[in-house]
Amino acid sequence: MGVRGPLPSRWSVLLVMVTAATGCIATGESDGPGRSDRGTPVEDLEERADDIGFDEPLDSGMDTDLLDVRDGFDLEDPSVSDQVEHDQGDGRHVEDLQEEWDEHVIQGSVLLDFEATVAGRGTGEIGVIDIAGNVGSIERDGTLVALLYQEQQWVEYDLTLYHAIAPERDNLHVMYLYCSDTLPSSLDLIWHESYDSAMGWQTATGSCSSVSSSDPTEVELVRLRSMPQPSQLVQGFTVSGSQVSLNGSGGSVTIGGTGYDAFPFEAVDCTTECSADPADGWWELHMVLENQGTGEVCFTILYLEKATPDRVSLGHGFCLESLTFLPSPTLAASWSAPPSAKSLGIHPPSGPRHPQLGYVLRPGPVSN
Repeated sequence: MGVRGPLPSRWSVLLVMVTAATGCIATGESDGPGRSDRGTPVEDLEERADDIGFDEPLDSGMDTDLLDVRDGFDLEDPSVSDQVEHDQGDGRHVEDLQEEWDEHVIQGSVLLDFEATVAGRGTGEIGVIDIAGNVGSIERDGTLVALLYQEQQWVEYDLTLYHAIAPERDNLHVMYLYCSDTLPSSLDLIWHESYDSAMGWQTATGSCSSVSSSDPTEVELVRLRSMPQPSQLVQGFTVSGSQVSLNGSGGSVTIGGTGYDAFPFEAVDCTTECSADPADGWWELHMVLENQGTGEVCFTILYLEKATPDRVSLGHGFCLESLTFLPSPTLAASWSAPPSAKSLGIHPPSGPRHPQLGYVLRPGPVSN
């Protein structure tokens, strides 16, 4: 499973610029109907889009960029939303473009019990990381908008692990940020995976901090539109049970009475090198789930533990549309793994090893 760069996305770049703007929509006084707070007429939006490099037409075929609409107008002001029309002869109002924005962007809030800040950069393909209040940007062949959706504290190792999720329209990036708890807390290690990039790690530099919080985290993420392609699905595993079924072409899983189509896009071999006792080893199948009723997309990890060949467990699941966590059930099922993982390009994660255990540290099969 070779490492390839992720598919480029203008939406991820667009979103991080919008996220940086207070409130995402300009609310200052305009220079009159049809003008933004910067004095730009509506008919000049296309030129502005060209200037900043966002000149790809919308789905409607219009050339105006969504950033210009979101950043230039107060859509709650009737004098703007009712009177301003796009100068393309089609008579569309600004709120029509708002509908286009909504098709591509997930907006909402999620209640987390922490508020984290991570600032730094990786030493490999991951560039600058700028996250505050659990949301922000991560550079990787462009700028991704990311959410830290889970904090996992490993007191015995003086580590805190943050699970980050960063969707694009046609790709999903999941990252695991390892921070040392030895003061001052530092960003030490990053794992990354996506549809088209196998799980890999790199060292990192930077700072981390976190406080307990009961306030909701406001989120804007790119709306993921695509499942992994057949060539990107994990091969060689079978899982068979009344609530979960998987093979090389995907499968299905039922969680809390809800059915999902399942698309495993990454396998991690933790059978010998992720725990102090190899008998406690496991496989991980990292999957995208699609709700069979609503189409909502979720991410989760399916654990196949060597000690329990008659059941499997789910963990670290998160749904993108509703910004909610998936349950982490244990399901009765028989399963089999490929006899030779390396022949399929699946390798144990080769990362820094704990000096006492001598084994690679990885998120284990624990519930969220």
